[in-house]
Amino acid sequence: MLFYILHNDIYALLVNKVANLFLGKPLGDLTANSVQVQLLLPENVTSTALTHDIGDLLGGKQKNVSIDITFSTQNDFAFDVVAKDDANHSAIGTMMMSFSAMDLPDLTLTSDNIWVSSNENIVTISATIHNIGTADASNIIVQFFDGDPDAGGTQIGTDRKISGIAHESTGTIQVTWAAILGTHDIFVLVDPYDSVSESREDNNQAYKQITISGTKAIYVNDDFTDDLANHRWDTIQEGINDANGGDTVFVYSGTYTETVDLNKRLTLIGDGIPKIDAHGSGDAINITADNCTVKGFCCVNAKPSSYAGIYVKSNNNVIVENTCEDNYIGIHLSGSSNEITNNVAKNNQYHGIRLWKSDGNIIMDNTAKGNGASGIRLKASDHNRIIDNGASNSVNHHGISLNASNNNEIRNNIANSNHYFGIGLWSSSDNIIAKNTAKNNGNNGISLVKSNDNRIDDNDASNSINYHGIAIDTSNNNEIRNNIANSNHYVGIGLWSSSGNIIAKNTAKNNENKGIYLMDSHNNKIYLNNFMDNHNNVYSKDSTNIWHSPSKMTYSFKGSTHKYYLGNYWSDYKGSDTDGDGIGGSHHSIDGDEDICPLMKPWESYFALQVNGPPHNPTPTPECKVQITSDPSDTDRPSIVYANGFYYVAYQSIEKNYGICIKKFDYLWNFKKKVEVVSGSAYYDSPSLAFANDKLYVAYISNAEGANKNDYDVIVKEYNPNSFACTKGEKYLTALQSCQDLPALYYKDGYFYLAYQSWETGNGDIYIKKFDSNWNPLKQVRVTSKSSLQDGPSITYANGYFYVAYYSMETDNRDIYVKRLNSNLNLDVFKKQITFETSRQTYPSIAFVNNQFAIAYASTETGTWGIYMKKYDNNWNFIEKMKVVDDNSAHERQPSIIYAQNDFWIAYVRYLEESDNWYTFVIIPGCE
Repeated sequence: MLFYILHNDIYALLVNKVANLFLGKPLGDLTANSVQVQLLLPENVTSTALTHDIGDLLGGKQKNVSIDITFSTQNDFAFDVVAKDDANHSAIGTMMMSFSAMDLPDLTLTSDNIWVSSNENIVTISATIHNIGTADASNIIVQFFDGDPDAGGTQIGTDRKISGIAHESTGTIQVTWAAILGTHDIFVLVDPYDSVSESREDNNQAYKQITISGTKAIYVNDDFTDDLANHRWDTIQEGINDANGGDTVFVYSGTYTETVDLNKRLTLIGDGIPKIDAHGSGDAINITADNCTVKGFCCVNAKPSSYAGIYVKSNNNVIVENTCEDNYIGIHLSGSSNEITNNVAKNNQYHGIRLWKSDGNIIMDNTAKGNGASGIRLKASDHNRIIDNGASNSVNHHGISLNASNNNEIRNNIANSNHYFGIGLWSSSDNIIAKNTAKNNGNNGISLVKSNDNRIDDNDASNSINYHGIAIDTSNNNEIRNNIANSNHYVGIGLWSSSGNIIAKNTAKNNENKGIYLMDSHNNKIYLNNFMDNHNNVYSKDSTNIWHSPSKMTYSFKGSTHKYYLGNYWSDYKGSDTDGDGIGGSHHSIDGDEDICPLMKPWESYFALQVNGPPHNPTPTPECKVQITSDPSDTDRPSIVYANGFYYVAYQSIEKNYGICIKKFDYLWNFKKKVEVVSGSAYYDSPSLAFANDKLYVAYISNAEGANKNDYDVIVKEYNPNSFACTKGEKYLTALQSCQDLPALYYKDGYFYLAYQSWETGNGDIYIKKFDSNWNPLKQVRVTSKSSLQDGPSITYANGYFYVAYYSMETDNRDIYVKRLNSNLNLDVFKKQITFETSRQTYPSIAFVNNQFAIAYASTETGTWGIYMKKYDNNWNFIEKMKVVDDNSAHERQPSIIYAQNDFWIAYVRYLEESDNWYTFVIIPGCE
């Protein structure tokens, strides 16, 4: 029996790399039994089976044979096909076939493509994936494991996704991990689910061994014999040289005559107050590395000029509980973002503590006394906080002085008995000088020279020996409020060539010359002050000013409520109150100017509560509901914070394009400033505010950098809260090919926490990320793991736990829930359902105040959206529910809650259908 094989019946389906062979019918009508087909292939062609049994072939019939063939090169190939039956009847044919391979990606990586960076045990692992194939790849999943995944290794984080890698290109992905100290085999798997068709599948995995080192302790004693093996040294510098970054060097009591160069990230601890004697050869301690701590040393003899007991030239250091005396400068800073706390800087030749071009520092609870120049000196240094320090008895100059330094906070300091000024500002603007004591100084208590837009609030500048309490010279647009300037040698409050200032609610009493003095000063607003029992209460020359409130004020006098302009109280006013409203019936003459509304009693009497005992000085009560926006455009999703006497409200606005704005108001809700954070062709939404380290932070979402219009990520920006200048630009807090939404910022103890909704796993769930003060990510936690929608998180901290409120559709309704994490962000079993209505409840905002939890949320329980608030005790026992605002003719939603000035304030948006606009309001619960 003979077969024939048709040449044109052999062809290749190139897409599947399958050659389909058609076996021709046998000659004649007989049946061929047990037919085998055999391929005789060239070397560069392989098949899973070279011989194929096709059974019996009936006479006059033909069969199709499908054979998988793999070609290692692209070319024309010749091969033989042989068919024979059990009687050894056979046929043979030589075939030619042209093959072109399909274009496919080939994803690969090696150990060289894995690299690691660490900050102690916080590890960032990065992997670069190469596509060496001939086609692009998309939606590539990458997994990271601690240990071999086939031998029980633990996945690090969650699946990561690269949206696409073009052929002959690379893509990089990373994961952050809190690692255990020791050695780890890091495995990286590319396309673990085989969802990408590749030309090769055997090069998608690599591993790298890393070691996470712990820190060690090093010991220094001037009586030691050097011992490298046990890390024992007799000089501090030798101990530092022995250390690695992150180590701790303990220095025992004794005198160390050396200059110390701290040039790596270390903790340097003095045990028994060891003394470092620089012996006139330089700085006692010179810090050039970031993130160091120096505690418990006495630093002396750092000379000659420009040298310091401790010189900080770097950033993010902590200098605590040191004494620096008999140096040229006690503590000198030229780096930024340092904490200088509980130190003593005394009897130094020049300044006690000096900041030179040094920004963002905290100078707190230090004593700077008996220094030759200033106790604390700032030169060209911005955004610093000088809090709770003593800066007294300076021999030749001032207690606290600022020169060309802006946006600083000088609060709760004592600057007494200095040779010249207690507190002095030169060419410095936008500073807050509040709640300081500047008494018994040789010249002025508080002095401003060529300094504008500062707040001088609630200070005591009394008993100046030779000159004035508060002196304003060539300085404009400052606010001088709530100060005491009594018993000074010359003037209580004086203005020279200064305009546009507000002088309000001050007391100038028993000054030996003038209560208030004005020379060539114009358009200052001077009202609600007490000028009492001074030698002359007022002197004004070549000056025209406003001596009453700029608008009518509501006040109480002798049990009756009035509303009118209010002037000042003058103890030598001779007029009378003809109508019983507390305002004199005749004007008070002021050297050619006049107070047209003189007060009959000290200004505090007009706002004192009617209670037994002496009058007090309460803050005037603001309105209980305030409209924040009135632009003829939509505003949405407000966020509110209160800090340093100001309210800040952020919101989404479409007055241009979709963007984010922040408005600033004083404590009475008087508008101050507005800043546009971002606006453009991309979509920006969901702002969240946080106040930390005298900076205002705003987080928001954007799809500006997303792979498509539905990829939203969270961004944060930093602002100066006084000037609204952006001090740090965009920082991406998430970078995922999915939707992240509704961020909620929270700051605690030097760390930022971000709660947000994410669709990175396909469902809308709640996550929290922890960041250090420089926004480096430290930890991420998935708070919810539901197949339903979870959204609108809000976060607070109470009694050792973080609490996250959110809304969920896990019961088909939208209801509010609260979950709990400990201080290390470990989730526990606590879960509290807050609402049980059949209506929709969304967007909770949580706060913990006065040992109670308060949760504001939006609800449709009356048919339209309204705002409600529930309170619970610290054990989550229900206390009360309040309707905050629910107007059936409008919709109110998106609440944001804070506690300020003894009240809850809730920001929200209100929509009136007839106006087709959303407006932002704030309200005190119970106002309506």
